[in-house]
Amino acid sequence: MPLDPELIPVLQGYEELGLPDLAHAEPEDFRSTMTAVPLEQPTTVAGVANRTIPGGDGQDLALRIYTPETDTCASLTLFFHGGGWVIGDLEIHDEFCRRLCIGSGSIIVAVDYSLAPEHKYPSGLEDCYAGQPGRLGTPPAWALKGVELSSPAIAPAVILLRRYVCWLVIGQVLKSAISC
Repeated sequence: MPLDPELIPVLQGYEELGLPDLAHAEPEDFRSTMTAVPLEQPTTVAGVANRTIPGGDGQDLALRIYTPETDTCASLTLFFHGGGWVIGDLEIHDEFCRRLCIGSGSIIVAVDYSLAPEHKYPSGLEDCYAGQPGRLGTPPAWALKGVELSSPAIAPAVILLRRYVCWLVIGQVLKSAISC
């Protein structure tokens, strides 16, 4: 099957950046290229708080909670970053979460789940489940959101696991889907 002509400039740009070859790079090599570009002035939200809770394996799990500037916030959105289960963190997705917070009027809880290959499956999934609303003292109605590469697999799995606790999922939004 021939390559879509619209993809050629994308692949050329990737090569020009000097990023490691995904097929042969070690996770650490690729992670070092995926740093967030610092912004002079990040988008302002009412509050940003870093918290740590016990993760799925009992180790510390980092969360970043973004609060919108509104008195009518009735929902909470869990944000699971993408990265193919191997890359990604809170810093890379900070600006996206800020804008999501403002645009949705929802409290955003970004979960910095464990990455492979250092942490074997289902470690990342268990970390995402550990960020459930009942452990955060959140409102009863909230939305679950999965985003980017690995999280479309995480979001439905966390929804399935929720039947074992008492919280309500009012929706799921995926930024991109998994494709084979």
